[in-house]
Amino acid sequence: MKLLPAAGFAVASMIAFGLAMSNGPGDLCFRSTTLNHGFVVLAAWCVPASLVALGQALRKTWGTWVMMTLAAVTAVPLVPLGLLVLMFSSFADESFALLSELPTERGLYRLYQSNCGATCSNDLVLQRDVEMFFIFKRATPVWNAERQDPAELRLTPEGNVQVVRDNWVVHTLTPEERQR
Repeated sequence: MKLLPAAGFAVASMIAFGLAMSNGPGDLCFRSTTLNHGFVVLAAWCVPASLVALGQALRKTWGTWVMMTLAAVTAVPLVPLGLLVLMFSSFADESFALLSELPTERGLYRLYQSNCGATCSNDLVLQRDVEMFFIFKRATPVWNAERQDPAELRLTPEGNVQVVRDNWVVHTLTPEERQR
């Protein structure tokens, strides 16, 4: 492989891995959990592979040894990470259960309850998903509350999204929250 394509492969693989591991205010991800897991595995394994390709393109200079060493150092955590994702990607994530969803003109609002065991409380998390290009979605967290029982979503006649538990309004999205 020539130097320029190998360098491009290295940069692209590191950008893809950064995107796979990012957790920003609005995450761009696949609509399918299986595709998300596959992308993480592919991105994780491409980083050491791209460093090997870059090392081979440098043709027995000191840079070859540097790239091969970097490839070995990055492969130690990333290859097992990919294997773990592959092994556990078929299991349902019970720590983040979907309680309710509500389609609106601004996207699909989804209410989740997180329960990660003894180390954290039962939190409610409301996020808005906007579908893009048939296979992608942008998931934006809108609201969360700690130590809450299960609830559901309701749309008011005014178009406001409410989180409701046993006919009690837990939260109504403000116009500022809806604009995020």
